[in-house]
Amino acid sequence: MNMNFNRIFKYLKKRIKKTHIYIKYHIKNNFRDDVLNDDIFENKQIIIIGPAPSSLDYGDNKIIDNFDYIVRINTSYELINIHKDLLGTRTDILFHNMIEKKDGGGGYLDFKKLNKQSIKYIVYPYNSKRRMINYYKTSVKYDLKNIFRLAPKYFNELNEAMDAEIPTTGLQALNYILKQNFDSLHITGFTFFKTGYAKGYRDKYQSAENAISLSKRSNNHDPDEELEKFIDIYNKAKSEGKNIYLDDELSKIIKNQSIKVIDE
Repeated sequence: MNMNFNRIFKYLKKRIKKTHIYIKYHIKNNFRDDVLNDDIFENKQIIIIGPAPSSLDYGDNKIIDNFDYIVRINTSYELINIHKDLLGTRTDILFHNMIEKKDGGGGYLDFKKLNKQSIKYIVYPYNSKRRMINYYKTSVKYDLKNIFRLAPKYFNELNEAMDAEIPTTGLQALNYILKQNFDSLHITGFTFFKTGYAKGYRDKYQSAENAISLSKRSNNHDPDEELEKFIDIYNKAKSEGKNIYLDDELSKIIKNQSIKVIDE
């Protein structure tokens, strides 16, 4: 009897806390429309930079800073200060899972660095009921007006098409941007765990084996399935005549798959 009461009490306490955060979020934000406007990508030249070492060979600050939008994932913006002159100086858009942990999740948000990098949009791509609380908590914690979420359809369609519990933040960012009406899109630093991370990003998981272990640790992600899904999304975008450019490492990886890939 007491055990059931304690369980019910803990559940109600948790629900009340979540409801309080939810209400506080909407009051602070004056019930604004917090869905990212797809039109910001219209006819823009975009580069999305992941945390794999291949990102270090794609260009230099002059080349990368010339794009209209520089998009990064989780704490990969930290790499700017470590690999100077190679990754650009801005982070215009940051996709983040809003779980602030050092090794797991998306890592900590450092707004001193992000503001210096001229951050415009911080984007939460998830839409599961269980995870939306992370978005509300982060928005309330930092009290910022440049934190947005994606329209639910992007997460829902991608999640329903996959066997893994949830897609990674990186795949969701790629999926979303590949569906926009950009002028050109360059993709670098994504190897779907066929390589490790660039130095300075999750250094405890530098090897490909350790990176894969991290991604599978909570049984949330499947790197091989994500690569197959990326190829599907990429092929569809290419078939629509979109200008997409992959770095050499990612080009090599996808051409080694059994799935036919539309040439760049």
